[in-house]
Amino acid sequence: ARGRDVEIRALLSNKRIKITAIKHELLKIIGVAEDATEQLSIVRLKRGESCCVKRSGGVSASDCHGNGTILQVRVKSLRMGSVRRYSLTMASLVRTTAPAKVNLALSVGACLSSGMHPIASCMTTVRLEDDLEVKRLAHDRMSRFAIEWHPDARRQTEINWPIRKDLAVRAHMLLEEKLSRPLPIQLRLRKRIPVGSGLGGGSSNAAAMLRALDALFELRLRSEYLESIALELGSDVPFLVRGGCAIVEGTGGALEAATQHETHLVFVLPEVQCPTAEVYRAFDALRSDARVDPARVRMLAASRVAPHAPFNDLADAALAVAPALAELRTRVAQISELPVHVSGSGSTLFVVCDSAVHADTLAAAIEMRLHVPSIATVTAPTRAIEVDDEEPSTTLPY
Repeated sequence: ARGRDVEIRALLSNKRIKITAIKHELLKIIGVAEDATEQLSIVRLKRGESCCVKRSGGVSASDCHGNGTILQVRVKSLRMGSVRRYSLTMASLVRTTAPAKVNLALSVGACLSSGMHPIASCMTTVRLEDDLEVKRLAHDRMSRFAIEWHPDARRQTEINWPIRKDLAVRAHMLLEEKLSRPLPIQLRLRKRIPVGSGLGGGSSNAAAMLRALDALFELRLRSEYLESIALELGSDVPFLVRGGCAIVEGTGGALEAATQHETHLVFVLPEVQCPTAEVYRAFDALRSDARVDPARVRMLAASRVAPHAPFNDLADAALAVAPALAELRTRVAQISELPVHVSGSGSTLFVVCDSAVHADTLAAAIEMRLHVPSIATVTAPTRAIEVDDEEPSTTLPY
């Protein structure tokens, strides 16, 4: 029996040795595969098939301008503190959406000494969304970002901004800085929300990135913390961390949950540009003594929104900056026979409809007669994050 016991122990020891050897070989293969992927990216860059690849950190000398369809960059993760190895149970991939927002009410005050304008607004998220897929990389890998238009995006423009200025990338870099640790990822962002439309697409991408990183790396950060740092990225970003419907005051940091009533909308998406800075300068010229009216905003948020109810103090300024938008607004009103509103600082126009059928019919009529992309949508909360193949996590209330 003792001899048999020794024989069995020897066999088990040999199996453990073999398993360990196989594990080491697999790790080597994985490393070789990742290195080969990096080399392939470099080759594709030289052939002009990829926009930007950076091998040693930072952003390339070309500052990563896109070619109209995609922006791609590799950014070295921050080297701070001790190296963190990831738990086997930690998620390797999360998928989330970045919903557009619309200002159902927007009251704006005169410019402050800081250069900012105080606001009171009823903001709500809608079912027009960008898609984000965020994959966790090995701790010693460089982050990679790809930005492209979703095939069903209704108004696509050239993606030509510096990658460092993309709000999703800035949100990633900001959280690394705040936590003093690397968060190496691969991002694929597929956009549907038009650029410069007043629908908060870039801000929503930043908020979605913060949510995704929190879930992917199991950071367990409170939503209040994410909202506080989100303000560094833009005044709309704190609201979009949780989305839904809220009263937003001050310069974007004061949030109060509001009931999200189901509201059917039609968005009209013209090519007209309304640069935010120009719109605010026009607002200052038109209304130098403007005051914020939070009571009016709260009154609108308290009940279901009627077609005539939305208001926007920036509307006249946006129409002054872009006269073509004023003409389009008149033509949309003639077709809809309803009030036509400006979203944020423009250039999106929207109409409040009675039902989904009404919205679908009106969107089709506007697009057919005016040849301007128009979509029917509805107010809705932010979708839950999907972690690997698990059930979506629950969203947090305010």
